[in-house]
Amino acid sequence: MGNKLLNLFVLLVMFTASIFALVEPVKAERTVPTQSERGSYFTYPYNDDYAGMGLISFGALSNNIYDRMPENGLTLKHARIHHFNSWDETGGHTGFPYSKLIALNDAEIAAGRPPIMVTATYQGKTRYVYAAWGYPSGNNFQLADVADDRFIDFFVNEYVKKIAYPGQATLGPADWIGSDNGMFSPTNYGVFSDSGSFVRFGSSGLVMNDPFWKTAEEYYEDIATFFRKLNARYPDVKIMVNMGSLGDWSKFEYVYKDIHGVMHEDLFTAMDGATLNRDTMYDSWNRYKWFAQQNKVALLRVRQIPDNQDLIRTAYIAYLMVRGDNFFHCLQSATTQKEINPQVFQNIRNQVGDPIGDFQSQQESGRSRGYRLYWRQTTKGMIYMNFTGSTKTISLPTDKEYYDRSGNRVTSITIPDGRGDYVSFEGSSRPTPTPPVPTGTPQAKPGDANADGKVDGQDFVIWLDNYGKTDAGISDGDFNNDKKVDGQDYLIWLDNYS
Repeated sequence: MGNKLLNLFVLLVMFTASIFALVEPVKAERTVPTQSERGSYFTYPYNDDYAGMGLISFGALSNNIYDRMPENGLTLKHARIHHFNSWDETGGHTGFPYSKLIALNDAEIAAGRPPIMVTATYQGKTRYVYAAWGYPSGNNFQLADVADDRFIDFFVNEYVKKIAYPGQATLGPADWIGSDNGMFSPTNYGVFSDSGSFVRFGSSGLVMNDPFWKTAEEYYEDIATFFRKLNARYPDVKIMVNMGSLGDWSKFEYVYKDIHGVMHEDLFTAMDGATLNRDTMYDSWNRYKWFAQQNKVALLRVRQIPDNQDLIRTAYIAYLMVRGDNFFHCLQSATTQKEINPQVFQNIRNQVGDPIGDFQSQQESGRSRGYRLYWRQTTKGMIYMNFTGSTKTISLPTDKEYYDRSGNRVTSITIPDGRGDYVSFEGSSRPTPTPPVPTGTPQAKPGDANADGKVDGQDFVIWLDNYGKTDAGISDGDFNNDKKVDGQDYLIWLDNYS
């Protein structure tokens, strides 16, 4: 009896010492309003669970979707920031007032001021500059001078605060704008010749007009200036860029320095090792690492994941490998086209905990830079991604006893090429095989999170690890079945402690 009371006293001291931290259950480094890491990038939530989403990115006019989000969820209204066409206004997607911008441009020219839309001279004629592609096909996007104060004011006052967020003089911390087509490269732009052929920047005879950028260096400066000025003039307007190619990757940190966040359509480009562009993935992952170090926001999607547990696990391990404190994941099922059941990922997270530090990697000898083994320490174990080109057996650190995802003690782990896996160390929450419970059979004793038939300190630790979690179950410490892990569950554990 004395030992029981002593153990209970120690646990109560632990609880008291941590109670103030439990008021904010997620690490202080996370600065976005929402604590949920579930994100949507043109992907509908699992079971239409909008209430559990942390971030949703759809077309700016998709208010029927945004209206279903929780109050603190980030609304990322998908738009464009640097080139536009008539479909933006009429296609029911971004709602950008293209015709109004063109009218302003024409009025500025008529008043003797420089145009807002970029022009160049080719074959003796002044021509407007367009992107090399368009949507719908043939409706090319016209390039604006994004560093011009007139454009920045128009973008915010006529689009962001009248169309994307109508009636909001100041945007709230959860109201964001998404920037599509973040493929910042001057060679993406050019003019149409008299014969209708597209002539790219850098082609002989094409000269950019005053006062617009003349060189690639000046082009990158203009993009960086847009974000710098936007932050200074309208600090409430936050933008996440759909990161694409950059003409000169050495400019990345300069161009993205004042960008609030980034989203990416493919965390990696294929679900099999054979067709994966490993070099591109390695370059992208290092940029996600930089974003995490800057505590910026990122929404990372893996799309079209087959209904295969190895591939589903790999997708989530890839996210954890690059995760920052303000990151979100969007893991899309190839079968349903919706979000994969988030409980699958929560089960993995319960076993490995949160990533610590930055990911590490080792290049495979004799191969290009993207052929690598990646690893990262977590609060409860280690995660690995194998993109070396062959199956690898990895010797685990010797500082702790490690267990595989089946609960077996291991000293090494073997991972096929193109796959991810993890191990947890002694004392962490490892999977406990639990047979299905027949209908009518009583559930585990209240307070018994790990279903070992006892209500003890291990169950307290599980409750503590998951404090504040929503969409929770008994295995997370939700003992009163209200889908939340909170103080009520602690009292149930305490009442049943034995």
